[in-house]
Amino acid sequence: MHSIEYGTRGARTEYDYYPDMCPVCHRSAEIILVSQLAHVFPAGAEERNMKMQLLFRCPRQACGTHFLVEYDQQSSMRSNQRYFGAKQIYPKMHKEAPVADGIPAISPTFVKILQQATVAHSQGLNEVSGIGYRKALEFLIKDYCIHKNPSKEAAIRGSLLGQCINDFVSDVNVKDCATRAAWLGNDEAHYERVWTSHDVEDLKVLIQLTQNWIASELLTTKYRTELTKRKPKGTN
Repeated sequence: MHSIEYGTRGARTEYDYYPDMCPVCHRSAEIILVSQLAHVFPAGAEERNMKMQLLFRCPRQACGTHFLVEYDQQSSMRSNQRYFGAKQIYPKMHKEAPVADGIPAISPTFVKILQQATVAHSQGLNEVSGIGYRKALEFLIKDYCIHKNPSKEAAIRGSLLGQCINDFVSDVNVKDCATRAAWLGNDEAHYERVWTSHDVEDLKVLIQLTQNWIASELLTTKYRTELTKRKPKGTN
């Protein structure tokens, strides 16, 4: 627990969170507290509920960003003493989702949708980010299948995601991960969940695994094509 002065009469209050990572550059650092005096203000019409804001700065020369941490007034479980608990950080920049090598070349739209879903998820919009991840998965799978089967593009485009995985994905690792990602993705789009013990975090992992297996397969195929066994000299 930390303590800081607020108001004009030297009053002090406690707060529970002092950041050790910059929300903009996502680097661990000895974050600098810029505020010498906390900004405490009513949370709404009733002045009994208060909020507090503190200004911090990232010490890294490459970043140096100022950011606010907003706190809500809390009550201690052990006494009636009040303190402030961290609620929000402004600004909070999302960390881009990793994209496997070679994936942007075969499915640039997947990358775009994936990053937009990541922004939504970083802002706590979990009810819509899951649908975004599900859409990203469909573009990844269909673009991958079209890349491998260009003569069947029309059939791939018109198929449902599950059908597309069953009919056009031959690599067992890609198929297994994509199938399970599709199961969880459908849960994000439907009224009732089937896989209640898994959520959008598992969907993110399965999408990452799917694109990693796709990238590995494409890279393996590339080197199998480029590097073939040479015949000994002097043979036909």
